[in-house]
Amino acid sequence: MGIKILKDADYIIWDFDGVIKDSMKVKSYAFEKLFMPFGKELSKNVRLHHENNGGMSRFDKLHIYLELAGQEPLYSLVNEYAEKFSLLVKQKVIDSDWVEGVLDFLKTNHKKQEYFLVTATPQLEIEYILKKLKIENYFTEIIGSPTKKSNAVKNILNKYG
Repeated sequence: MGIKILKDADYIIWDFDGVIKDSMKVKSYAFEKLFMPFGKELSKNVRLHHENNGGMSRFDKLHIYLELAGQEPLYSLVNEYAEKFSLLVKQKVIDSDWVEGVLDFLKTNHKKQEYFLVTATPQLEIEYILKKLKIENYFTEIIGSPTKKSNAVKNILNKYG
């Protein structure tokens, strides 16, 4: 029944991690690895927080995690960790498995429906990933961080009705 609902929709707003690519574990591992120098307990708590806060941007998460690690979450330090995180995950996300059936669905239906991608992944990074996957042209709009997901959805609904 779920696939029929999708096929009947004129517009679909997609998330990326866990919806298009099975990349949640990649990002969990990267957060844990990034904070391992601060101890196993902290890195485990960082991983758990990440897994329980799926729509939150990595910049917001890093601010919290750096504070937990006893670091002052200055803009420059958050950006430094965000870059390290990106280096750890970008290619692994591209290489991760597709969620079963999604690629075929996108290929088959993208000309019949309008697709929008809303993700907490940074804008330039998600554009790069989609280009490497050769699916960027399937989406009418691609909206990543710093735009919050809730604002992105509101903007799409307002713009496209």
